[in-house]
Amino acid sequence: MHLSTTIFGATIFIAVLVCLSLLGQRYIWRILKLEDLKEQHDVTDPLLQVVGMMFAILLGFMVGDAMNRFATARQIVQQEASSIGDVYRLAGGFSPADREWLRSVCLLYVDDVVADDWP
Repeated sequence: MHLSTTIFGATIFIAVLVCLSLLGQRYIWRILKLEDLKEQHDVTDPLLQVVGMMFAILLGFMVGDAMNRFATARQIVQQEASSIGDVYRLAGGFSPADREWLRSVCLLYVDDVVADDWP
């Protein structure tokens, strides 16, 4: 699945949800009178603040977790790149035929990783 397809699908999904919520709000406003909504405001305002605070905390945890996963992925990639560089440099201690074979295998591995894993 391509990223553009995923983004397009997510955008459509969000647009449908926003439209449904706006239609639901219009429906509720037709059923309830403005005076009834004003009377309930004193009760719903603190509850909505609590819900908003919980949402903010949850969003903060999600962002923190995403940053942690990104940092872990970056560290793994750096370790792998360092390791393949070490193998390439240490191949200099082998005979010329073995050295060229080992270095060509390292380059093939790097090309495969960049071509297949990174996209």
